Amino acid sequence: MAKSQLFTETCVRKMAPGAELHLGPGRIATPAALDLASERGIRVRYFDGKLLTEKDLAQEQQQSSSLWNAMKASDGTYVVVVSGGKARVTRLADTGPVNLGEE
Repeated sequence: MAKSQLFTETCVRKMAPGAELHLGPGRIATPAALDLASERGIRVRYFDGKLLTEKDLAQEQQQSSSLWNAMKASDGTYVVVVSGGKARVTRLADTGPVNLGEE
């Protein structure tokens, strides 16, 4: 049986803010480590055992960045609905809701 890697709060404290923590088969984290990762802006990514390529990471980051940048480009109130692993963002404008996109 393969040995699992456990990520604890100590491990997360050693990571740079904004880094990514990859979890999946054989790579698990304690609930406290996940809480701390969230507090420190460390993105937790789950995978099914396939290694993520640099191209996969860059593509995901570009998609996330475009929606995030759209939100930052205009002051306002936003509603984020997460369903089925996708997030839909709507801006509440004076003229009514404006769909910013989904990812």
